[in-house]
Amino acid sequence: VLAMYQDPSNHSDLAWIAIKVGIGGAGGASGATVRFTDRDGYDMEIVEPATDLYVTVFDESHAGSAMIPEGLTIEGQPHVLLAVADAPAGTFRTEPIPVIWEIGTKVRAIYIDPTNSNDRAEDEITVVGGQLVVERFTVTPNPFREEVVFGFEGSGVPQTLSVAVYDLARRRVFEAEASYAMEIVWDGTNLQGDPSAKGAYIYVIEASDETAAFEARDVIVRY
Repeated sequence: VLAMYQDPSNHSDLAWIAIKVGIGGAGGASGATVRFTDRDGYDMEIVEPATDLYVTVFDESHAGSAMIPEGLTIEGQPHVLLAVADAPAGTFRTEPIPVIWEIGTKVRAIYIDPTNSNDRAEDEITVVGGQLVVERFTVTPNPFREEVVFGFEGSGVPQTLSVAVYDLARRRVFEAEASYAMEIVWDGTNLQGDPSAKGAYIYVIEASDETAAFEARDVIVRY
């Protein structure tokens, strides 16, 4: 918990105080925190490829130090932490980290206090595509014989892509859901693992993320 005071008559007169709260109450000089953030220290839960992100660590036990040269790893790779000016003592941040991981990757940062191995914290962020826009859903081939691919044309990568297939009596014969996927393949088998009968089926496909949702339904034929 951070508290800041700014003199209303002198905006350059600032004062900070911080306290760590954990199970059992306040935690003095232990209980480090680690967060994926932007360059200004604001939390991030998702990030796009070919951009930069940062990791911010608050560890009061290192207050007054200019850097923490070890203790932080991101996907197993070590990173140096530098003290952040104009922030509460004990606040450290990495240099910009290029996002080089594939879309859908969950990137993990782990911080272990180099002077106290029992003081450990971690955070996770997901690499996503740009804004999700579905111009049209695709089902190829249609008609199909052995397998069919459900996908879409547009931009971005959906947080959730789902497909459900029903026979003409509205009985569900197939369903699948994938995270950060561009397509779903149906091999023509039903929910019991048996080959589905030849004929017409109704499919429902949905793609969504935290900002948008798209849906379509139509008929597909197996021959």
